[in-house]
Amino acid sequence: MNNMLVAFDLDGTLHCRDAEDEGGALAELADCLRDRGAFTVLATGRSLEETLELDQIMNCLPVDAIVANSGAQVYFGQSVGFMQDASFAARPGAEMPDSDRFALIALFLGNASVTLQEERHQFPGKLAFYVRTEALAQLRALVNEAKTYYPAYEYLVSYNPPDRGFHYFDVHPRQSTKLAGLWYVADVFGVVEENIIYFGDNGNDLPCIRGLRRAAIIDTYLDELRKDADGFDWHGVMQLRRGGAATMVQALREMGW
Repeated sequence: MNNMLVAFDLDGTLHCRDAEDEGGALAELADCLRDRGAFTVLATGRSLEETLELDQIMNCLPVDAIVANSGAQVYFGQSVGFMQDASFAARPGAEMPDSDRFALIALFLGNASVTLQEERHQFPGKLAFYVRTEALAQLRALVNEAKTYYPAYEYLVSYNPPDRGFHYFDVHPRQSTKLAGLWYVADVFGVVEENIIYFGDNGNDLPCIRGLRRAAIIDTYLDELRKDADGFDWHGVMQLRRGGAATMVQALREMGW
């Protein structure tokens, strides 16, 4: 049997506060993954510590690896816990040169509607910002400018509900996105592309949605994501109405599991 790899974003996708009976659904999802012999990966904007706080998910699912901080770190499950893989962080291009980092900070902070996330911008593989909801048009103009001078990066908006008043905005080298992390994990586990399945819902999932043949997206922010992925053909992406483990089980069955 060919190796399979199923990867889940967390917040808004697998982890949904309004999902019903998550305990039973997570157990069913875990059985589904084990029966198929699939490697299970969590690909999240959370840090490792924030991911491990989700006790129900971590205790129910057979998690083999975690792609954390939207791809800035990769961890593999071992008998002593999850250990960071230093070779991923050391890959050529996975770190952002200081000259680019400072120039991009200056570009985006030149707009008063964008604020640097001081507590989360130190990772070598990304920059993180807050952006006010009403400033999205201005942000997209700045992104177009950045793409002209710094085309080697991914510029990814992760949306929040309107009442939050702001969104997250990350800048990544392409070698340290969620997609790069998943390619790395898949290579370690010996999984080929056609046997990778990805579930996501937001901007930091776009590299995986665009770059993998088998993907599903929760359509919560799909209208905004279409603007960020201009020209992308969404017809091959399964669209799901809501997140949660029960939805993931149903989608896997519809994919032929």
